Amino acid sequence: MSVRTKLDHWFFRLLRLPLCEAIEAFAYDFLEGNLDPQVHRLVERHLKLCPPCKKFMASYRRVRAAAPRDPVPPLDPRFTEHLLKLFQA
Repeated sequence: MSVRTKLDHWFFRLLRLPLCEAIEAFAYDFLEGNLDPQVHRLVERHLKLCPPCKKFMASYRRVRAAAPRDPVPPLDPRFTEHLLKLFQA
């Protein structure tokens, strides 16, 4: 672990904010609005203080915006039956 990483960990722990690794783990739920309001605020505070995480979140937003939002089509019932037979065997 680099000295910079150790300092960042110390700093965020001192402020009682989530570490950078947690920001990456929370990214999807943060953007979807699925986090507890208190956790959401903590992530926002972290992003204000951490340029690398702010850059990560911005790129994550761009990727999500570019990805199609079409629903996944349902599986063919015959394929589902075939899978169930394979699992039971």
